[in-house]
Amino acid sequence: MRKALSFLLLLFVGPAGMAQQAGRLEVTVDGLAKDTVMLANYYGNRLFYCDTAVANANGELVFDRATGYAPGQYALLWNGKRCELVLNEPLVRLHTDSKDLDGYLTVVQSVENELFRERKRLGSAPENEAALRALAEKNQGTLVASMIRMSAPAVRVPVLQKNGTLDSVMTDHNFRVHYWDGIDLSDARMVNTPDLQNRFEEFLAVAVPDHSDTIERYVDDLLVRTKGTKAVMHFLLVKTFDRYENMDDRGMDALYVHLAQKYVCAKDVPSGPSGMPDAIRDHVCEMARTKAPLIIGAVSPGLVLADTSAHQWIDLHNMANNYTVVVFWSPHCGHCKQALPAFHEKYDQVLRKQGVGVYAVADATDATLFADWKAFVREKHLTWTNVGCPYNVYQAFIQDPARKAPANTTAASIMYKETWKVNVTPKYFVLDREHRIIARPKTINEILSAIEEDRKRSH
Repeated sequence: MRKALSFLLLLFVGPAGMAQQAGRLEVTVDGLAKDTVMLANYYGNRLFYCDTAVANANGELVFDRATGYAPGQYALLWNGKRCELVLNEPLVRLHTDSKDLDGYLTVVQSVENELFRERKRLGSAPENEAALRALAEKNQGTLVASMIRMSAPAVRVPVLQKNGTLDSVMTDHNFRVHYWDGIDLSDARMVNTPDLQNRFEEFLAVAVPDHSDTIERYVDDLLVRTKGTKAVMHFLLVKTFDRYENMDDRGMDALYVHLAQKYVCAKDVPSGPSGMPDAIRDHVCEMARTKAPLIIGAVSPGLVLADTSAHQWIDLHNMANNYTVVVFWSPHCGHCKQALPAFHEKYDQVLRKQGVGVYAVADATDATLFADWKAFVREKHLTWTNVGCPYNVYQAFIQDPARKAPANTTAASIMYKETWKVNVTPKYFVLDREHRIIARPKTINEILSAIEEDRKRSH
């Protein structure tokens, strides 16, 4: 399913970053008469509709919006053809031909577009890197100079150990630390070019280890380097949220929650016209709210469910074990029926002796599931704590408009699939003695490893 945040970006994104600067774009297109041409702006590396103009009989187009155009990279689009340009001056005048908008493009009046065309001519070939650096150095302060610096390849300089061999750890560390050297992250114009997004995505993919706490540290550092420039801060945040929103299984929900709580959802963070659009802010904060209870280190949500008699209700937080493994499963899940007996064998052989408890939550929300759950527990001799929500309690709850839970449980417990985000089974959580989540393993071996690693850290 398409990510909701990406969809919201389509609705709310546009030229951003600063007060709109008045500007006028005049383009003459030979062979074009009385036809409509679209002007599109970049936000990151995607194009969005910005404006349209209709050519006169001589092919002359004028884009002259009252609010002006934000500095950035744009494209003229007509009949499946396009040409790229930049806007950062009061007046830009260009000339081209309808046969090939980009191929015939000449600059009549615009220093920035002369530089932009020269940058394009040089391309990204390694042998032209020196020429590009010289072009940027000679034209400091221009939009194109900033774009050149932003797109310059980061260099991985080998660091050698005393014996002359490569020190890969320090080489990678220096690559990360110096990745943004010489780049001004407070330049709001960069959000309206592809270069910032391309560099940021490469940074996350290539330079930063794929661990939540490491990514958190480096994204925090980049946000500090924006010097409070809202457009760049919000751009980097939204791109980070969009990238990691659906990666909870890799521990990225902790990153998402940290960034949301620190930069977006705090009461003193501005929203509306001067900040993040309300719809995007609301989405991010709601996602963070639902993710927060299940991140590593959080105290697990409360859970009170009944045993197979449907009369004795057992509170997860009353489990007094060194560790508790919470497993969600279904008696109609083929993989569960293979995994649980194998897990129970490890429980009997290893975990029980280590003071580990298991709180096994079965889907028992209809009469057939309830009967099959009890039968499976008896057949496989599952002696750990077996619980579920009795189907009569579940059915009464969902049919009650007030959604009032019985006194011996809670609404969050009855709706545990939502509370614990149980979208696949079996699903495991490992809790410590204080019922903090220390791991969300996917396999039995990962359960054993998580407990062993935490035991070593604790001692």
